[in-house]
Amino acid sequence: NFCNDLGATRAENLIEIEKLYHTARLNLGATSRRAMAALDPIKVMITNFEEEKTKARDGSMTFEVQNSPTDESLGSHTVTLTSTIYIDSSDFRLVDSSVYYGLAPNKAVGIKYHGGNLFCDEVVKNGDKIVELKCHIDNSEGRK
Repeated sequence: NFCNDLGATRAENLIEIEKLYHTARLNLGATSRRAMAALDPIKVMITNFEEEKTKARDGSMTFEVQNSPTDESLGSHTVTLTSTIYIDSSDFRLVDSSVYYGLAPNKAVGIKYHGGNLFCDEVVKNGDKIVELKCHIDNSEGRK
């Protein structure tokens, strides 16, 4: 499919690697199991976790997650939300902008599968490196 999309020519051509990535995502999307990973992790401490855990329906913060969003035959697995989670550094910015949808100081973002929002209260740095975020869960009515 990748080669068909590019076509054949005698002229020298430069194809951006993103084209290959896009084709790979399309081909693997329907057949691959999903996983969550943080390649460059930042530790996130949820300061009100115990309080929110007691408010949960069954006192549990465990959620069933499909292995593939498009193919139920690939099964499911469980994900447990704990007081310490990790996000990838690309999902956090010190300075927010209107076109950025990730986590930033004093900004709420949705927690996948949970339904609540994670609100960043404090950034802990070691020199210039961000080592930890202190956040709280917001399940209040009228949240984003």
